[in-house]
Amino acid sequence: MIKINLLPFRAARVKENVRQQLSIFLLSFVFIAIGVFYYHINLNGRINDLNSTIEDTENQMKKFRKINIELAVIKRELKELNIKLEVIQTLDLNREGPVRLLDSMTSIVVPKRMWFTELEEKDVKEK
Repeated sequence: MIKINLLPFRAARVKENVRQQLSIFLLSFVFIAIGVFYYHINLNGRINDLNSTIEDTENQMKKFRKINIELAVIKRELKELNIKLEVIQTLDLNREGPVRLLDSMTSIVVPKRMWFTELEEKDVKEK
C-alpha cells in the first residue's frame, strides 16, 4: 500500500491561512487608523472653525457693549434734558399768571377805600 503524506500541504495551507489572516488584520488596522486620522483632522478643522466663530462673536459683543454703554449715556442725558425742558415750559407758562392776577386785583380795588392785607394763591383741583 502506498502512503501519501499530506501533512506538509496542510501545514503549508495553515501557514498560508495564518499569513492571509494576518495581512487582512494589518490591512484592516491600517484602514481603521487612516479613518480615525481623517476623522481626527476633520474634527480639528471643525473645532478651529467654531473657535474662530466664537472669537469673532466675542469681538462683536465687545464692540456692541461699548456702543450700548454710549447709548445708555445718551438716553440718560436725553431724559435729563427732557425734564429740564418740561421745567422751563412750566416756568414759562406760569410766568404770566401772577402778573395778570395782580393786575386784575389792582383794577378791582377801589383806591383809598380798599387795600390788600393778605394775598394767597391756592391750586384748586377739579374732580
